[in-house]
Amino acid sequence: MAVTTAAPVIERLDHWTLVSTDIPRSLRFYTEVLGAQARERRPDGRGGGPVAVRLANTTIDFFEPDELQPKPLPGGEGQHHAYVIRHEDFDTWIERFGASGVPLTFGQFGNRMSLLFDDPDGYHFEFTVPLDSRDQARAELTRRGLNFEG
Repeated sequence: MAVTTAAPVIERLDHWTLVSTDIPRSLRFYTEVLGAQARERRPDGRGGGPVAVRLANTTIDFFEPDELQPKPLPGGEGQHHAYVIRHEDFDTWIERFGASGVPLTFGQFGNRMSLLFDDPDGYHFEFTVPLDSRDQARAELTRRGLNFEG
């Protein structure tokens, strides 16, 4: 089936959801380590919803395992959520994750240098810095003495 017209514009990502084995632990990770803002929910159920945070103008909803999704299914190594961070914050993020005991790996993918990590349930994340060239990305990681893939 050939598509003959351009796709309409997608305005923005509204939210994504994940299944968490320990919602309070996930909430602490996202707010205390990643700096997300906890979303206020109304206790009367109107306008309420699951426990959630706001990260980079996107809502992340947390759900407990149930019959439909009995445990977290983070996905394979190629599946992840990538967020752009500022170049000047790259080292600060490394320090922050180190102080929080979050293991990091590093990558250079095209013209980007990236921090790769997992949340407490194993969901994969990438914090990435777009740079001017592949060589610049490689040089930035090498200058920091970081072992990296890519």
